[in-house]
Amino acid sequence: MRTKNKRAKPKNKRAKRSIRDVKEQHEQRLLRIPGVEGVGIGASATGGQPVIKLYVSSLPRGQRQRIPKRLGSYPVEVEMTGKFDAFSVDDGDH
Repeated sequence: MRTKNKRAKPKNKRAKRSIRDVKEQHEQRLLRIPGVEGVGIGASATGGQPVIKLYVSSLPRGQRQRIPKRLGSYPVEVEMTGKFDAFSVDDGDH
């Protein structure tokens, strides 16, 4: 009797990376996309599952396709926020 050679499934599945690790791995590359002001972690607007959020002031023509739909196993959501301005913290000495 002939037996089929079945492929063995790997016993050690790759552990799912944390959303924080995935965000940190991709953050600098995402911030180089014109119009992207910030990268964060949040809950999806439609189900509350963890997502990587991109905060954008605008997306110039042709830049939307540079934004991935997923990073690792996490969805990416784009939120229009406008331009971010950095403020200095007043230390109270003035």
